[in-house]
This record gives sequence, structure tokens and C-alpha cells, in this order.
Amino acid sequence: MLLITEVERQFLTDTRSLGIDAQGHEILVGLSFEESTAYIAHQNFERYGQHSNSQESDDYLNLYAKHEHTRVAVIVAELEARNDTSLRH
Repeated sequence: MLLITEVERQFLTDTRSLGIDAQGHEILVGLSFEESTAYIAHQNFERYGQHSNSQESDDYLNLYAKHEHTRVAVIVAELEARNDTSLRH
């Protein structure tokens, strides 16, 4: 499991940000377990007022973009599935 609080886990679940990989690891959608761990670590690092170097920031932004792209695709797929179902009734 990712090192996040239950409140964070619930928020990430509600926003379609969490998934489970083929090995059963909790992940951020679109990211591997290792990438998810690095992403969360960077967020925690920044949250506590510590600053990262430009390479770490670039890596984080790339992970953010990758994760958000997949998260939005999940939401769109859910909406399309919901609309397809409502059209059949």
C-alpha cells in the first residue's frame, strides 16, 4: 500500500486516482508502483517545506502529467459507459 493517510486514500479513491497493479500493489492510475511511491514521496517532501532540485521537480511534473492523463481517461470512460447504459433504457 502507498504511504498515505486514510483521508488521502478516500480522496484519491473518490477522484479515481487509485488503482491496483497486476502484482496487487496500490498505485496511482497511470503510474507503476515505483513511480507512485516517488510521486507520493515528492508530495510529502514539498508538504513539509523541503525543496527539491530542478531534476526532481521535472520528474515529478512528468509523473503528474502521466497520472492526470490516465485519471481523466478513466473518468471519461466511466461517463461514456454511464451514458451508453442510460441510452439503452
